[in-house]
Amino acid sequence: MIPISVMPPKEKVSAWVQRLHTFGPRYTGSAAHKASIQFFADEFAKLGDKQHFTKWEAED
Repeated sequence: MIPISVMPPKEKVSAWVQRLHTFGPRYTGSAAHKASIQFFADEFAKLGDKQHFTKWEAED
């Protein structure tokens, strides 16, 4: 969890939302979905968060 003391300003969060829209539809497992996950992992890491995203794939 990111401590409140290092939370980005609202302008940064707004920029993240705008960036998220550039990925287009983010259907599970799609390239856009994977890119959005990586984007947030990178942004959270810049804030000092060592978040681990558990990846899984649904089976038929």
